Amino acid sequence: MEYMALYRKYRPQGFSSLVGQNHIRSAISNALLSNRLAHAYLFAGPRGTGKTSAAKIMAKAVNCAEGPTPEPCNACMNCQRINKDASMDVFEINAASNRNIDMIRDLQENICFSPVEGRKRVYIVDEAHMLTSEAFNALLKTLEEPPEHVLFILATTEPHKVPPTILSRCQRYDFRRLSVPDMIGRLNEVLQDSGIKATPGALALIAGQADGGMRDALSLLDQCAVMAEKEVNEETLRLLLGSVRREELRALAGAVGRRDGRRALEAFSALLSGGADVRQLLAELGEYFRALMLHSLYQGQERPPVFSDIYLADSPESLNELAALFNWEQLAAAGKRLHEAAGELRLSFQPRITAELCLLELCRLQDTLERENVAMRLEKLENMLQEGKWTGASGQSPEKPADARMPPDAPAAGRENPPLKAAVPKAAAPAALGTAPASPPPAAAETAGGLPAAQEQTAEGVWEETLRQLIGRKKGSLYAYALKGRAAEFTGDRLRVEFGDSHFLQKLKKDEYLKLLEEIISGITGRPTALEIAGGAPIKGALADGEQEPPPSDFARAETEELPAAVKDALDVFGGKLCKKNG
Repeated sequence: MEYMALYRKYRPQGFSSLVGQNHIRSAISNALLSNRLAHAYLFAGPRGTGKTSAAKIMAKAVNCAEGPTPEPCNACMNCQRINKDASMDVFEINAASNRNIDMIRDLQENICFSPVEGRKRVYIVDEAHMLTSEAFNALLKTLEEPPEHVLFILATTEPHKVPPTILSRCQRYDFRRLSVPDMIGRLNEVLQDSGIKATPGALALIAGQADGGMRDALSLLDQCAVMAEKEVNEETLRLLLGSVRREELRALAGAVGRRDGRRALEAFSALLSGGADVRQLLAELGEYFRALMLHSLYQGQERPPVFSDIYLADSPESLNELAALFNWEQLAAAGKRLHEAAGELRLSFQPRITAELCLLELCRLQDTLERENVAMRLEKLENMLQEGKWTGASGQSPEKPADARMPPDAPAAGRENPPLKAAVPKAAAPAALGTAPASPPPAAAETAGGLPAAQEQTAEGVWEETLRQLIGRKKGSLYAYALKGRAAEFTGDRLRVEFGDSHFLQKLKKDEYLKLLEEIISGITGRPTALEIAGGAPIKGALADGEQEPPPSDFARAETEELPAAVKDALDVFGGKLCKKNG
């Protein structure tokens, strides 16, 4: 007798043998008992979960000699012919190879004929999402109002590709992935009937590898039974799949947890030398880290049954020991990186190099997370500064983020001056980076001496507070000039500030700048205070005291008026002249 594959031999023949789909079995059985069958159904779900089998069971249920019944007898002529794919009333169409409009036209021509042997003509369209748009449009009217003797069953693994107009005309049932216990129970039934022997550990590995598809599990068991001499065990399955032992995965994950890149690469190379496949190895390592993550997440708590499969990867004791090497963020990031690496392998010319780089990244995962955390915090701070939502040390929010644009070569506070107190560097640092400075404090409460309580009546203290208030008033250009100055002397009614660069000294001699600075200083000291600025030798091209700048030419004046605001600010900060380029 010709051998038949296990997944064909043990295909469900009734709704009672349809594993893991109790919700569908109940709904369709009730519809058959109450004679409330719809004219079109859509069965959607992952591969190997019983969609086509359920469609054939439904065809038998409506055409059985004892039906319509939720449990076909499988003994009458109609049931036997449907089981042998020889029925003249059941048509199974593979839409992947018959996807054009011509197939739908043939269907429309034949649909009007009455059933030959049974009660209904059943059209099972497998992989229905593969039909072309034209074919779907041609099927639309027929699917909406078929003859009374016609039943449509569409099966698909990708229901999102089926047009909504088709979906709205069908009753949809979603098939679920089978759980590991359900699959192991069904595999045991097959073992008892077929005479194959297998260890419980092997069945658990088969169920985990099948990813919820019963057909895949039966195919894998069939392959293992051919390879095994007496019984199927874990070693048989590892040889077939190129998988690795849990002890080896545990050692590799432990090296990653201890951030030992050298040991991780040595363990990885040893596994490859032993015959492991790179893709399979990364896939199993991803499953191992998933088990670690879920074990860590539910540590000390009751786990849902849906997560019982994590102990196929390793024992609870071993997972508990390894989980101490990671935090939850590291485990989640490791799983994500392994998933990305699995996708990269498909396009890689050297899969081994891709996998080794992935392992090294996993060993340095904590450093990566810390860098990302700092980057996220800086980005959040920048956004808050731009939106004016950040509160500084004073606890108050600025009215608007200061627009103090510092020149790239502006010195940090304290390079030429004495070290400033805490408030000035905090405000100056963001400006030097090209971002808005920190929030200035409100006007400080004055003491009997006129200075804020936190400051002393010293030249440095008055000048520091002056710089702070320049930021608060959003005087970025003036702040850039004043930052070059060093407070030298304060006598109560006069503040002397010295500059080493005559360019900035000349800029501050402008009347509007001097007036503003003296106004701020007087407000700080609580009495009229004059500002005296002095410095070294004038730079080449600088104007002498009392000398006026020549008026700009008509060309320069006209061009300056048309310049963008940013260019005007640059000319104001750095000086220079506007020249016309010849040609």
